[in-house]
Amino acid sequence: MSELPYGAGGYLSSMRESGSRGTDTTTRLELHFCKRGEKMADKKVVIYTTPTCPWCHRAKDYLSRKGIAYTEHNVAVDREAAKEMIDKSKQMGVPVIIVDDEVAVGFNEAKLDSLLA
Repeated sequence: MSELPYGAGGYLSSMRESGSRGTDTTTRLELHFCKRGEKMADKKVVIYTTPTCPWCHRAKDYLSRKGIAYTEHNVAVDREAAKEMIDKSKQMGVPVIIVDDEVAVGFNEAKLDSLLA
């Protein structure tokens, strides 16, 4: 799949459909974001979000401004990602941000800075 422009230098890296004949089909999008021309952190960042969550938008904007690449999972439409988020964080609220193996629940700049350092 070719890279598609998205926002501040992000791109759609993969799209996968799941489901079988006769069942609902869901599409799982994995979005990776970074500012063009900036060095990304060497850490793996995953953020679990919903489209209507203002703190999720703030967290994604913050990561993008810092030039941090991340993978986003929309738990409003992806039940597998929602289960994964709950298993990892023991929480049902969003955003849940995972930096390498460290979990941050909610958007807290100081916590994210320490995890990304």
